[in-house]
Amino acid sequence: MSRPGSRSASIAACLVGFACRQTGEAPLEPVTIRDGAGVRIVENHVAIDELPEWRLTAEPRVRIGTLDGAPEYQFFGIAAAARLSDGRLAVLNSGTSEVRMFDPPGRFLLSFGSEGEGPEEFEAAAGLWSLAGDSLLVYDDRGQRLSSWTRDGECERLRILELEADAILGVERDELDVEHFVDYEILRGQASGAG
Repeated sequence: MSRPGSRSASIAACLVGFACRQTGEAPLEPVTIRDGAGVRIVENHVAIDELPEWRLTAEPRVRIGTLDGAPEYQFFGIAAAARLSDGRLAVLNSGTSEVRMFDPPGRFLLSFGSEGEGPEEFEAAAGLWSLAGDSLLVYDDRGQRLSSWTRDGECERLRILELEADAILGVERDELDVEHFVDYEILRGQASGAG
């Protein structure tokens, strides 16, 4: 049951809000973020032709890769790349099932991983994220596991997933949650299960 006058006050507030928007006195924020039953909703209130233009530079800052030359610069099936805080670039080359690390100018530093089912191998590497402390997280789609690596290419941890095959690829790095993993880890090549 509504109180007397509350409906009129609500209508008046809507009209004032509408009038302000029409005259430009109180413009909308360019983006509104709200929660709708546990789902984050982002609304853009700027027309696309009002957005600032952005352009790529005429020349790339760094160029990595070659058709002929040293094998560490040849790529087949780049699945992902991630930049570390010190400017190094990690490239997930799914064709060779390895992550290759390059310094900021693009010189090869090291690679880790290989094809296989072992703790430091990938069956079908498909995702790569840089995390706090410059550790790297690699998603193995066929093996249904995530492995954590140091910035120097040491495997720190391997976790078997409970998720559907493609569920992890759309996840942002700050949304990764340990509840998505089975309680089984391989630490530095030593198997340990919490049974």
